[in-house]
Amino acid sequence: MSLGYAERLSHREDLGGRLGDPELHEPPHVVWDKAAALAEHIRGAERVIAFTGAGISTRKGLPLPKLATSFVYAKPSLTHQVLVGLLAAGRLTYVCSQNVDSLHLRSGVPREQLAELHGNCFAERCKKCKVEYVRDFEMDTVGFKPTGRRCTRGGCRGQLVDHILDWEDALPPAELKATQEHASAANLALCLGTSLQIIPAANLPLRTVRAGGRLGIINLQATPKDKRADVVIHAKVDEVMAVVMQQLGVAIPPFVRTDCVLLSHTLTAGAGGAKQQQRQRQEGGAGDGADGGADGGGGAASSAGECGGSSWGFTLTIASLHGPACPLPMVASASVAFEGPAAGVLKGRELSGALPWKLSRTCPAELESVAVRVTLQLVDAADEDKRTQQATYAIARPQGPPAAKPAAATRRAAAAAAPDGSYEFAFVTQRHDYAPRQAELVAQLAAAAEASRAAAPAPAPGAEPAGGGGGAAAAGSAQGEEGGDDGDDDDDEEDDEDEESGSEGSGSGGSGSGSGSGSDAGGDAGDDDSDYLGSDASELAGQARRGGGGRPRKRARPLAA
Repeated sequence: MSLGYAERLSHREDLGGRLGDPELHEPPHVVWDKAAALAEHIRGAERVIAFTGAGISTRKGLPLPKLATSFVYAKPSLTHQVLVGLLAAGRLTYVCSQNVDSLHLRSGVPREQLAELHGNCFAERCKKCKVEYVRDFEMDTVGFKPTGRRCTRGGCRGQLVDHILDWEDALPPAELKATQEHASAANLALCLGTSLQIIPAANLPLRTVRAGGRLGIINLQATPKDKRADVVIHAKVDEVMAVVMQQLGVAIPPFVRTDCVLLSHTLTAGAGGAKQQQRQRQEGGAGDGADGGADGGGGAASSAGECGGSSWGFTLTIASLHGPACPLPMVASASVAFEGPAAGVLKGRELSGALPWKLSRTCPAELESVAVRVTLQLVDAADEDKRTQQATYAIARPQGPPAAKPAAATRRAAAAAAPDGSYEFAFVTQRHDYAPRQAELVAQLAAAAEASRAAAPAPAPGAEPAGGGGGAAAAGSAQGEEGGDDGDDDDDEEDDEDEESGSEGSGSGGSGSGSGSGSDAGGDAGDDDSDYLGSDASELAGQARRGGGGRPRKRARPLAA
C-alpha cells in the first residue's frame, strides 16, 4: 500500500473487519468450469457492472524497496486491463471501485464510467466550481483538506481540496447515486477482489440481485454475500479473468503510461551590458535547481559584453503541467544543451533539485534564434528502454526595439504572466503487454484443471454443476433465499437503509487498495508476480451457505436517463 496515505488517515481502533481469515483455493477444474460459466453470464448480459477492491491492485513493476511506499509508480494489474477491454468491447457498462490508487483511471477506464467511492489519492477538486483535477502525484492530505492550489478553470480561482475520504467521511453523493442506478439496471454484477464487508459499498451489488440480475464473486476468501451469488470463485482474480477473456474472445489491451513536462520560456530584450556580464560571471558556478539556474555560462557572458545593449536573453523553465512547484515524479533530472549556431555561444547545464528548473542565457545580437535540446533522465520506475527522453525546443529573438528596464514590481508581475512560448512534451514511460501473461495463466490453469479433473471423484447424482451456486460450501443451507438471511447484514431492507446512509463506516480507509484496514482481500494474494499494494486481508469469517437454486428472476429496472 501507499504508506503515506495510510499514515494520513485518522486513528481508529475498530476497522470494521477481522484479519487473518483463511484463503480458500478451489480445485483447478472447478475454477476453470466456473470461469467458463462466468464468461457465459457476461456474454448473455446486456448491462454489466463491476465492483473492485484491493484484490485487483498490485505493485507489479515497482522497483523495490525504494519505490515501495507510493502508488505513483504502480502499473495496473491484468484485471485492470481486462476491465478496460470489456468496456471497449461493450461487455461492461460501469466500474465501481473502493480503491484510492487511481489505477483504474491510469489503465484507461473513462472517468464517466467509473465511481471511486472512497476517493482518489491523485485527485483534488475545486470547492467552488466542483471541477476535478487528476494529478500524476499523490495528495499530501486526506479528508477534503486544502491542498494549497487554486482552480485554473475560467478564472474561477477556487480553493482545491483533496478528494480522499477519511474514516468518518460520507461517500460522494453523485458517484454513489450513479452506482446505485447502474447496479439496479444491470443484468450482472461482478465483484472482483473485494471482501464485501464495508457498508454501504458492500451492499450495492445486491441491488442487481434484487432487480432480477445475477451476481458473480471472485475472491480468495469467503464474503458475507457469497450465498446470494450465482457464481463464487475462490481463486486469484487475474487467473480467473484471463480465462474469462479467452472464453469471450476479447483481447486484453496493453497498458501505456504517458507522462508530460512543460517546457516554456520568457524573453528579455536589451539585456546586455557590463553589469549583466559581471553578474553572469559571478553566477557561473551556481548550483543546480531553481535557485541556481540563472548563470550565463562563459560563452554567453563574453558575447553579451561584446554586443552591449543590443543583446537579448531568455529564461527556459522546465516544470510540471500541474503547476510550477508541483513534483515531476517520473523525472530525476534534466540536462540542457544548445545546437546549431548557439552551440558555440551558449553553455549547457545539468538541472535537478527543487522545481521549477530554470536556466537563463544572454544571446548576442546576431543570434536570431536558439535551438535547445532538453534531455530528461527518468527514475527507475520507468521501463529500462525509456529512461532517457529528449525534446527539442526553439526560442526566437524578440521583435522590436529593446524595452526599457522595468521596475521591480513590473518584473515580478511579468514573471507571473504567461510565458512567451511553451511546449507540452509528452513521452511514454511504461508499457506492458498482458497477452503473454494471459496465455501463460490460461495454459497453466488448463493443465492443472485436466489433472485435477482426472483425479477428482465422480460427482454425486443430482449435484450442482461447478459453474453454479454460491460459496465454497455450496452444499450448505439455502435458508437465506426464502425464509430469511439468518441475521446477516445483507437483509434486503437493511441493505437499502445502509446504502442510502453513506456515512458511518464508509470512509476510504475501510477498504480499497492500501487502505490501512486490510478490509479487502486480494484476488492474487501470495502471487509472486503480483504482490499487493493493499494491506493484509481482512474478511468476515464463515463459509458460504447457499446451495443453488435462487429466487424467481424479476425484470431489471432500466437505467435512469
